[in-house]
Formats: sequence, structure tokens, C-alpha cells
Amino acid sequence: MGSLVNVSPDEIRERWIARREEFQRFHVQVDGAALVDELLEDLKQLAAATGAIALTLRQASERTGYTTDSLSRLIRQGKLTNVGRRGAPRVLVSELPKRPASKLADRSTAPYDGATDARLLRIRR
Repeated sequence: MGSLVNVSPDEIRERWIARREEFQRFHVQVDGAALVDELLEDLKQLAAATGAIALTLRQASERTGYTTDSLSRLIRQGKLTNVGRRGAPRVLVSELPKRPASKLADRSTAPYDGATDARLLRIRR
């Protein structure tokens, strides 16, 4: 399989749909493991190409939920690499920070009960 640099996920999908239709038309019997290996290699190369994409701080902000100021600070601290130029920073998709998990109550806890809250307020008075 050749290099997939600059190939979109849609192009990969279309390639595999065309292959499936060809296999179906010719009633092809294939080695399933070899077929899966080729698909996994396509996905690996696509992930590598996607990770090498450089985003502006605004684009990175939209993707991560971090503010542009926070991303700038991470660049200054050396936690993100500026692959752009001074005054026009860019960061790699592969380096984007992940937001910490939400600290909201999980669904296993009891839902909020306003009546109980009101009773507690009355008791405090």
C-alpha cells in the first residue's frame, strides 16, 4: 500500500467501499487476516498524517475546549511545540492537550431533590 499523506478519511472510506464492491462482483475469497492488516495499515498512516496537521491556536481551541490564551501559555511553558512562527503560532494535532474528565456527579448518585434542599434550608433558620 502506498503512502496516504494528505488522504482524508472520506477517501479511505471510498477506497474500501470500492474494494468491497469489486470483491463482491468477482466473488473473491480472501485471507481475512491479510485484509484486516491492510486496513489497519491504512488507518495507522491516516492517523500519522492527521497528527502532523498544524492548527492555529483558534482551531486548536475549538477542538480542545482550551482558550487560546491557555494554549499560548502551554507553548511558552514548552508543553506544546510551536510549529508556526513567532506571532503566528501553530500546534500539531498529535500534541493537543486533552481536557480532564468532568468532575460532575456521575449518574449512579441520586438526582437532585429540591424538596430535600428546601427542608434543609428551613432547618438552618
